[in-house]
Amino acid sequence: MADREHETYKCFERCSKICVNNHQCASHCFMNCPPCTVEMLKTLPCQHELKIKCHFDPATVRCVVPVEKKKPCGHLEIMACYINPETVKCTVKVTKTLPCQHDKSVECHIEADTITCRVLVTKTLLPCLHPQIEQCHLQPDMIKCDTEVEKEFPNCKHKVVFITITKIFDIFLAFY
Repeated sequence: MADREHETYKCFERCSKICVNNHQCASHCFMNCPPCTVEMLKTLPCQHELKIKCHFDPATVRCVVPVEKKKPCGHLEIMACYINPETVKCTVKVTKTLPCQHDKSVECHIEADTITCRVLVTKTLLPCLHPQIEQCHLQPDMIKCDTEVEKEFPNCKHKVVFITITKIFDIFLAFY
């Protein structure tokens, strides 16, 4: 017989060893026992119970049980147990008063002084002093006036209509 001591023979019977939780090994007898993959209920440090593999240490498992948590702003949100609510931006819609005193509905985490106010308001433009409806955040000296102006030349009494921003207005002002 070539292998009288069974040194090269491998036993293919099911392994008879058991893990610390009394589960039988799923390997063959000749193999090293792998970590036990039987799923079982374990209690995590947060006291929730989850079905995890036998060999997993509950202290290393992220608890995904949905729980209601309070964020630093005071709003409540349902999130996985392992999530720190201080690391999650609050997306609850709230009304904030902007520096211009207009109100805007935005997500809670957005600071009022970072919001561009787009409310339409009447602005008095510079240097012409014409009123014009523009977005609140625009400064009057940055807006081009599009008001049509009718002017009369004093010497000949001819009338000319132009938009305040045109060069003709500048020329007209230069003569009079």
